[in-house]
Amino acid sequence: MSGKRKLKFEILLLLLVLLPATNACSGKKNEEKVGKVWIIGDSTVANYALEKDYQVNRFPITGWGQVFQPFLTKDNLKMIDHLVNADSVVVDDRAKGGRSTRTFFQEGRWREVYNQIQPGDLVLMQFGHNDAAESKPARYVNLQGYAEFLRLFVNQTREKRNTDSDYSGGPELSVGRRTSGKCTWWLSGCDETSGKRTSC
Repeated sequence: MSGKRKLKFEILLLLLVLLPATNACSGKKNEEKVGKVWIIGDSTVANYALEKDYQVNRFPITGWGQVFQPFLTKDNLKMIDHLVNADSVVVDDRAKGGRSTRTFFQEGRWREVYNQIQPGDLVLMQFGHNDAAESKPARYVNLQGYAEFLRLFVNQTREKRNTDSDYSGGPELSVGRRTSGKCTWWLSGCDETSGKRTSC
């Protein structure tokens, strides 16, 4: 074999050896699908660790959204694969203390989340505590307004998740709100007088 031919053969052999290693390093073969869980709501779910003064002035105050990420392990994701189709999940907690459904919307907080929701993302919400505060007009939302804001969040999330094509069925969403010692349920909840399930 001539010198030129031998060199070409060695280069070809080298390329054949390195090609599988290059594909493995690029991650194209087994690319992990990462999903996102958005959390919106009030202080009960907020991530206080994101605030600058947390360690000095707020610690140990903690909303459940602040400690939610560790529960979304690969094993746990298998139990909710009808909601989240991903190998791993990143939690993005946008909840803020003192917010009602109305103020969360009016301050543009929902718009920031809505603009970033991708098909397949999941949105968890917890509101009601501040909405029911009649003594604080800046937060207060009457029951009809509360239901309308919840419908808005749910319907816009479904729209962005593309639920008609990638998601069939799912759990009912029950959202409760305490008013005058009674619990009023909205969105597939329970009618407090008849005890029957209702939808609004």
